[in-house]
Parts: sequence; structure tokens; C-alpha cells
Amino acid sequence: MINNAIQSFGFLDFDRLLDSPLYLYDFGIELRQDEFYDFHNEKRGAYPGFLLQCTLEGCGTFEADDKTIMLTPGKAFFITFPDSSRYYLPTKGSWKFFYIHFDGELASHFFNRIQKIAGKTFSIHSSSQSICCFLEEYQNIKQGRKYERYDSGIFLYQFLSTLQREIELPLQNKKNAFVEDAEIWIQRNYKHQVNLSVMCQNLGVSFPHLTRQFHAQKGITPMQYLTQLRLEQSLLLLLNTTMNINEIATECGFANGNYFAKVFRKAMAISPSEYRERYTGKISSNE
Repeated sequence: MINNAIQSFGFLDFDRLLDSPLYLYDFGIELRQDEFYDFHNEKRGAYPGFLLQCTLEGCGTFEADDKTIMLTPGKAFFITFPDSSRYYLPTKGSWKFFYIHFDGELASHFFNRIQKIAGKTFSIHSSSQSICCFLEEYQNIKQGRKYERYDSGIFLYQFLSTLQREIELPLQNKKNAFVEDAEIWIQRNYKHQVNLSVMCQNLGVSFPHLTRQFHAQKGITPMQYLTQLRLEQSLLLLLNTTMNINEIATECGFANGNYFAKVFRKAMAISPSEYRERYTGKISSNE
């Protein structure tokens, strides 16, 4: 699946010192083969934060709650430390995986939500957005990208929110090609002032038909999906940047700051400024 050299990366925790809501300790891709690799997590109280680890090739073993789970490709575990669990490489085995080790106030929110839905282990499809998000960031860091303040939190928020959505709303086995094409189109264009009728012309499908198919497969309409992506991006920017409300509105594809605030308040029951102040302690301008 991954042909490039395997590597892990550690990150200086300036964001932790500055009370960022999400920050990375380290992440990477590892290959463990015919070696001793065994961690009892209840004994790792000095190892902080949260760990998410997903198998790419081979197989590992995860034990928790008197259950033994084989971590075949696509199987992942998500734990905090210390934890009454253990993961290890079986004798004479091979296990290739990616991992993300992180922390922050918002990390607990994602951890608790995903644990409630899926438990400590779950499956991620190899072509899922969350895995693509990690692999893209991994390659960026490998090619020399250096994090500035909030950058690791932006990546983590995107990865964790995408993962949570995939776990909460798994795709149906039978997919509609128009729906997949529309989803990709919206993901690529949501930051701009887009016309979904133009999208339908490009895809060769009527807007009413696409709306029915999109709702049947994803549970929301294309317009609701567009608004959802814009709001998710706005939450990311509110929590992890100092951009003002008008700047965030423009970056997320809203016509102006007033319209953004109206849509945000309808969805979240509070204004963008109130949301930022509540979760970061910072006051926004230009709302």
C-alpha cells in the first residue's frame, strides 16, 4: 500500500505549552517484523495522551475487556493512557501500521464520542477520507513541512472529525456513482461561492434526482452537505486560528460574515464569537 520508506516523526509541544485544544506528540508508519513488540498499557502512566493505531498490512493483536482482537488491515484501536489493554506482535509475524499520538482538551471529546459509538477497536476502509488525510499529512511532513502554531491541531481536527463522521455514518454497501461524484465536487469547491445547479450540469444529472439519491445514501441533501463542510471548516478555524469572523466566512465559502454568523447560530445555537470564546477563551472581531 505504501512504497516509500517507513518513518516516524516527533513534534515539539509548543502548542501544548500555549494551551492549544489539540496537539501532536508524534506520528508515523512502522513495520514490526519477527521481533519483540509488546505494550501493556496499564503500566504506561508516564506515557501521556491518546493513541490511535491502524493496521495497513499484516496483523497485530489487541487485548482488552477479556477479548482478543486480531488487527488485520483496516482494523484500528483508539486508547488513552493508562488503559487496561495490551497490543503486541504475534510470534514470527509482520505488522505494518500507522499511528497518531496526541493530546489536548478536544482530544477527550473525540475519544469519548468514538468510544461510545465503536468501542476501543473499529474498522477503517483503506480508501476512507480519514486514512487519506493522514497519509497526505505524513507525506507533507516527510517532504519537509514544519509546523507553526496551531498547524498540528488543524490536522488533528480534520482527521478526527472525518473519522468520527465515517464511524457515525458508514457508507452503504451499494453506492450511487452520481452521489460519489457530487460529494467529491462539493469537497473540492465548498470554499468558493458555488452553484449546485452548475455541479449537476457538469455531472450530467438533474438536481432533483441527485438530491433524492444523495439523501437516500447519506441522509442529507447536497445543500446540507455543502453547509456541513463549510461549518466544519469554520469550527476548525475558530478553534485553531486568530482569523476574524469575516475572514473565516470568506475562507469557508460564505457570502459574508453576517450570513456566516446566521447559519452558524442556526446550527450551533450560539454565535461564532461565543463558540470561540467558550472553547478557547479568545474574543472574535467583525461578527
